[in-house]
Amino acid sequence: PPIIPARGGSCHNDAVCKYSPMRTPFHQEAASSDPFPLCDQEIPSAIPFDVVKCDGKYATLYEMINGTSLHNVFMYEPNRFDKLMVKYVNLLKQFHSTPAKEGDFPDVRDKYHKWMENLKNYMTEEEVTKIKDLFDVIPHHQTMLHVDPHGGNIMVCDDELMFIDMADISIGHPLIDVGTEYFHYMILKDTCLGAKIIFGVEPEDKTLTTRIWNRLEELYFADCSSNDKEDIHKMLKYFGCLRCLIIVAKHAQLPYEDKMQLVEKQRREFLPYIEEAKTLFKNADKYFK
Repeated sequence: PPIIPARGGSCHNDAVCKYSPMRTPFHQEAASSDPFPLCDQEIPSAIPFDVVKCDGKYATLYEMINGTSLHNVFMYEPNRFDKLMVKYVNLLKQFHSTPAKEGDFPDVRDKYHKWMENLKNYMTEEEVTKIKDLFDVIPHHQTMLHVDPHGGNIMVCDDELMFIDMADISIGHPLIDVGTEYFHYMILKDTCLGAKIIFGVEPEDKTLTTRIWNRLEELYFADCSSNDKEDIHKMLKYFGCLRCLIIVAKHAQLPYEDKMQLVEKQRREFLPYIEEAKTLFKNADKYFK
């Protein structure tokens, strides 16, 4: 169907159109996912230039990027792995150290509280309360988060990296992004969803997700004491488990049976350790420097 501009500007052939999955009123959609303030933050990212309406849905138009995803490079050009991992972690740390202007981006706590409310459809109220209480002990930062970081949301243009898919961009503690990376690379592959959900295909190299995670963790926390490494790993693993439950709450399109498999896995492997996770989350600032 034709693209109808919903705000000033025009449509171009050299553009990517990122749709919202919801048919929400324009002012609500713009308030929740408008990426335009990111252009002021000096963070490499796709440049948005218009918001359009198509078939009743709102979308953001971005410049066309002449490149491929970081995951594609890792799968098909493995000789570039080490160099691009260093650049990826540096980009993440730049993102997480960038202060956000008041009002430019939503508070990640509001997003997570909304998503966790939906968990009541799959878990007991007591379980959901414990998960909320755990999340709420994470210190708050007025710095930027992607909220869904992984190599599928990073484009490689020559040797330069840039973020894409920024609908959930927020402010908050970097634990939320790095713990989400743990979920993507160390938990997702062993669930009913599989690594295909972030790679587009199942990687032929079954060790790839583990290698990405191990290198990311090593580089991101290179300045931390070796005595802290075990606690850092546990902290990130526990947040990855929490993020697995957010998938259940957030994605309506997942079959109910798949959601309950994810819930039961976290009931066994995560909920019994919530008090330990709470202690680690409270002290997260010790490890993010």
